[in-house]
Amino acid sequence: MDFYFIAIIVIFFYIFVTGFHDEGNLVATIIFSRSIDAKKAFILAAIAQFLGTTIISTNVSKTMANDIVKYEYLFKSGHNISLLILCGLIGAMIWNFITWYFGIPSSSSHALIGGMLGPFVLEYGFNSINVQGILFRAILPLFLSPIIGFVTGYLVTFFLSEILKNHTPAANNGLKKLQCFTLFFLNAGQGSNDAQKGMGLIVILMMIKGQTHNFEVPFDVKYISALMISFGFILGGFRIIKNVGAGIYRVRPFHSFNAQLRLVQNSKAFI
Repeated sequence: MDFYFIAIIVIFFYIFVTGFHDEGNLVATIIFSRSIDAKKAFILAAIAQFLGTTIISTNVSKTMANDIVKYEYLFKSGHNISLLILCGLIGAMIWNFITWYFGIPSSSSHALIGGMLGPFVLEYGFNSINVQGILFRAILPLFLSPIIGFVTGYLVTFFLSEILKNHTPAANNGLKKLQCFTLFFLNAGQGSNDAQKGMGLIVILMMIKGQTHNFEVPFDVKYISALMISFGFILGGFRIIKNVGAGIYRVRPFHSFNAQLRLVQNSKAFI
């Protein structure tokens, strides 16, 4: 049985799930620091994610095709690739639903990578894994991201504290306005980054099906993916927002602006 169309539908649903699972992190500090009204923040972020997904380059989607499972094993699978990808997606979404339900900030990217590896290892053994790609594109970023985030966040906060130390609390008004720009660019970059994982899987299926012969994501795939991640964010993002924005520490506009700057700097660094 060819699961091609079922796999395509589930991939788009995975992108939707990523929207309400991951993207809420991006506006959490802004909303709970009262820098931007929640409704405005949601609308601006959703528009940015839509535009970012349709406009920004598709390098991350190429990573999903080339650096996780060895290229030859993808094509070796033939029509069976749809079933293998489908199993990986279901595994990733189960984990995403669990972490979303409990309000745990968790990476959909690494859940998907793990979900993809399981079926291929079962089918072809560990030889099917691109060890170098997994190491440099998944494992190292997993451990380096918190360290890089801590260091850059510390430095940004330190230097901004020095700049603003003689200013009155009125400086908060300027920081709030600047966060409209950081919010937009952060969501455009990170939203595109997250949607591209699913887009890459769709192109793999299309190439094996003979519907495309190069790794270019069709515009209609970008458009539907953009809709999925934006609507997913709007419909379900607040559960994660609550935990990140209020469940860790008390956030003020100063902290929110620093966090946004740090995230904009790193939003396209890793898959």
